[in-house]
Amino acid sequence: MKTTLLVLCVFLSFFSIAQPVSKKLVDRETGSSVPFANVSFVGNNGGIMADEDGVFTVSAKVGQRYRITQVGYCTIELSYEQLMEPKEILMDEVNIEINPVIVSADAARRDILRAIDSTYKLLKAPLFLTCYQQDRVEVNNQMVVEAKAIIAAKIITILSPSKGNSGSYKLEGLSVAHSPNFPVDTVSTFRFLPGVYVNSFLVGASKKDDSNLVYSYLNVNDSIIVISFRPKKSFIPSGHSILTSGRFFIDKKSWRMLRIDTELSNSMLSYMRESVANRKKAKEYYLDYSTSTTYSNLGIPVTAKRLMAYSLKGDSTNARWVCTSYQVFSNSREQPKTTSEKKKLNKYKALIFQTASTTPEFEFQFIKGFKAE
Repeated sequence: MKTTLLVLCVFLSFFSIAQPVSKKLVDRETGSSVPFANVSFVGNNGGIMADEDGVFTVSAKVGQRYRITQVGYCTIELSYEQLMEPKEILMDEVNIEINPVIVSADAARRDILRAIDSTYKLLKAPLFLTCYQQDRVEVNNQMVVEAKAIIAAKIITILSPSKGNSGSYKLEGLSVAHSPNFPVDTVSTFRFLPGVYVNSFLVGASKKDDSNLVYSYLNVNDSIIVISFRPKKSFIPSGHSILTSGRFFIDKKSWRMLRIDTELSNSMLSYMRESVANRKKAKEYYLDYSTSTTYSNLGIPVTAKRLMAYSLKGDSTNARWVCTSYQVFSNSREQPKTTSEKKKLNKYKALIFQTASTTPEFEFQFIKGFKAE
């Protein structure tokens, strides 16, 4: 009898032990990864965030349920048994019913400004943010150089809506890794600079640019408002004056901003390539450009993703270069206590060109912060 009880206890203990499991989130239609989705543990306050490749790792427990959410996608809830199945997790985009009415620029702009104003009112200075930033350059899917940094930001002043902020920025740590397959000076430029951009909502910064956009209003599941935008057909780019297309995701109940996506249309990219061909010093033919920023319920950025793809002028191999910059933010109302030595951040020089400065704990701290919400 005692032996039977002992075996039963061991059997139950085995199944109550948490088992680490890694899963990847994939868009069902496109097959592409779904990055930075929130994975919460139903019934408690725990949770993690998927990385830039849509991968997350949890300690799975029998009886625990897991809820996966991402703006623009249907929420998924999985049991322990479903989570343990040896396959990727497929996510479906929300069913967007497009209102065919193209609203006037003024009406759409008022809707967006309402969301900007609601989000702006949530911002209270001073803010203390920690930014975990990873910059990477690839050519034909091979890594050339990668930089990882932890940036401590103190936001002192929130300027008028969409006008940004002022503050101080310190570099807590920076690692730079070069591929042995490429010379150190292979990369001469990197367009994404380090920094923390609070109160930067695209629309509202320039009335002239706003007036050259046309908007379509989309209503999503009665909970999210999506306003898409693109340059007017009559808009003629000139010099450095180009306009992006994109989408604003707005919470219908609170009218706060949830996410802003932007990209360059084919016509804008064509103009930029023509411009490069006509300038002797310019050398990058732009093939793709996009950004995506998500916001917390406090109006503060949670994640920011920037991508630029290009080929080099005069390169007969047609190599495809891709520059990416990923940022994950955490915030605090009080200045975090740290024992690490900080130095002033050079906001005008890309991280991959700055001098590395790390501590033995840096890699652990970066991985922990970069994967946290």
